[in-house]
Amino acid sequence: MSFHLSTCVPEDAPEIAHLHLDATSSSPLNQLTFGDVDPGIMLDMLTKGLRAGIENASPINKMPEDKDDSEIQHEPTIKSNATDVNSAEDPVAVTATNPSDAGTPASSQHKYWLKLTDSTTSKIVSYAFWIHYPEGYNWAEEDKIQKPPSLPLGSNEIVYKEFKDEIAGLRREHIAYKPHWLLGNLATHPSYQRKGAASQLVKWAFPRAEADGVMLYLDASPAGYLLYKKLGFEQVGDLTIDMEKFERGNGLGIHKHIAMIKESIPPLLSEENGRLLDR
Repeated sequence: MSFHLSTCVPEDAPEIAHLHLDATSSSPLNQLTFGDVDPGIMLDMLTKGLRAGIENASPINKMPEDKDDSEIQHEPTIKSNATDVNSAEDPVAVTATNPSDAGTPASSQHKYWLKLTDSTTSKIVSYAFWIHYPEGYNWAEEDKIQKPPSLPLGSNEIVYKEFKDEIAGLRREHIAYKPHWLLGNLATHPSYQRKGAASQLVKWAFPRAEADGVMLYLDASPAGYLLYKKLGFEQVGDLTIDMEKFERGNGLGIHKHIAMIKESIPPLLSEENGRLLDR
């Protein structure tokens, strides 16, 4: 089995929306927040949001580390309970690409949408959304212009707001005003999880962050923690939400999300000949 890495195109939005929902339907927090939403409405909202996001993607500059043929052989299964899902399994990520949330960005940013397809079937098996903030995220300015989220009918807005506020607090604490790469979204179809697809989409940003000498950041569910730990990310904080306190939250327990950072080492420049030194 091999995977083909490429950029997403707007026509991919319906397939990615189905993939996203297939990968996230079992999340208790997602069920608590969107369990009463009509599935067709949710799919339509997500498809429109994904299409709008992909249409506004930044062009990708090829790196020497990128494979010329874009063919990626799948890696051995990671021997852990890690799954190929990041914050995509939770309500913020589900609506993060909603056009009504876009506003006018105050921060300088570059957005990249990537997909892995099965080289045999051409089916999209995983996707990721990376954002590069070369000057850091200007939280104060962004908060002034961000539009309130437009949630579908039936959403639990109280749960959504608490989770969104907690995630924003984590990011303000650890990456505000600091140049970084942010993994905004990642999901893998259940049939292709634990085959190395997600790790390839995460590692795509590594040489780019290293070239700039900036850190990479993500906020992960416990299910994805071991995968990101294996890839060099370290925990720097976390949040917990008691789902039991909400209506229809009985038996759902505590939701935890983990802030993780991978520091990058910039290339060393030789004073003698200006060539990159091996590290």
